[in-house]
Amino acid sequence: MTTLRRLNAAAFTVIELLVVIVILAVVTLIALPSFTAMIYNQEKSLAENLLRVGMKTGRDAALRTQGDDDAALVFTYGSNNRLGMVACVKAGVLPASTNQPQREVFVPAADMEPLQLPAGWVIRGYAPPGTLGAGTGWYDDGNGQQNRYDDAIANWVFPETDFYNVALSTTGVDRQTFMVRFKARTGEMVTSPSVPVLVVMPRPTYQDRQGLPAGSCQANRIDISPDLMASVRCILTSNDFSNIDRARLLGDDSSDVVLAAPVAQFAVYDESKLASALGVELDRKTRSIYQPVDGSTVRGPTYVRRVIVANINKWIIGDTNFDGEVRGSNDGDAPAARLFMIDRYSGVPRGLEVQP
Repeated sequence: MTTLRRLNAAAFTVIELLVVIVILAVVTLIALPSFTAMIYNQEKSLAENLLRVGMKTGRDAALRTQGDDDAALVFTYGSNNRLGMVACVKAGVLPASTNQPQREVFVPAADMEPLQLPAGWVIRGYAPPGTLGAGTGWYDDGNGQQNRYDDAIANWVFPETDFYNVALSTTGVDRQTFMVRFKARTGEMVTSPSVPVLVVMPRPTYQDRQGLPAGSCQANRIDISPDLMASVRCILTSNDFSNIDRARLLGDDSSDVVLAAPVAQFAVYDESKLASALGVELDRKTRSIYQPVDGSTVRGPTYVRRVIVANINKWIIGDTNFDGEVRGSNDGDAPAARLFMIDRYSGVPRGLEVQP
């Protein structure tokens, strides 16, 4: 009997348990916003630091390269809905042919792992006025695509590398991105000439590869080549291929390549915040303001509905209330993107402040 009384005296009543649960719930509700903000700031810092790491990786590839083959850090937005950065090395030059200008060709460095930003974080590159469109082929809005950029003004472009029909071999014009190019052996950033180059990133399917020249170098299946650099260099130099054959394999229209041009300024930001400011929802499949390509009704990169294109550039530079002025939070603006310029000689990203 004495033992039972002691157990009853030590037990909690239902009311006491409810009080404890309520207290824990209140404490959780108070702490959750702070905890969420802490995680968000950590991911933001990680995204910015990964940009710095990426620049070092691209520059290191240039310092290590043999001969005069430049290196580059190329930006991607992959099928896993993550922003990626890939160190690439120049493989050679694609000769000019019918409807194909001469272009340098880059290939991902085999010994350097790609980097990925935290989910939801994105990097855009700065394209000066007059650098986009039919004149260069870079981010050309041809083939019935929705107008995404106004070439008469400066634009902050998105790495549109995976918004294309992977089942077709001739949708290369839908694959566009930007890069930072570093000079071989010195690591100095190359900004001129700013002409686009081709970056070989084979589409992940064997479909529609029939009819390509057999030749050598595993030309019709570079997607499974054990040595992509060797295969690409072979295609560019082997007498087994005419210039027209080379263009079909590695030219602007080939779905196995991405057209990329060098830039020197970047914006790091949260894609969901941009979507919220534009008054749209992120696409559920791409987790961006771009629609997925389903192979039938959508061709190439297109925005989700109701996107006002001009407001993207305004938001990036800090005009988040879209009144045409950047004055900071006192005027209703709350800049959410962090801007960087790459130092020419060290490759280090330096923070930029937009002046009112």
